[in-house]
Amino acid sequence: MIMLGSAGPGEITELFRWRTPEAAGGVTMCVCAVIEDPDAHAAVARAAGADIVIEPHDNQGYPGRSYDARDPEGHVWNFGSYDPFAELQAVA
Repeated sequence: MIMLGSAGPGEITELFRWRTPEAAGGVTMCVCAVIEDPDAHAAVARAAGADIVIEPHDNQGYPGRSYDARDPEGHVWNFGSYDPFAELQAVA
């Protein structure tokens, strides 16, 4: 499980210096999630009103497809079918 938090007013936000992309003046990180079907996933996200930054496309230099979307706080998420650990999991 991975839990993500949002920047908000308070002592912890100041302690860790959390900032939204807008407050930081640009993208501060990109979350990459491995999914089975980026095209179908993007269609559902688009229908729900997602801001699709890069449309689904074939990856250059490695297998699979992916797309990028921006969340309401301005963070960019990459959703793709390429799993760099798939071979390791098959061996284990």
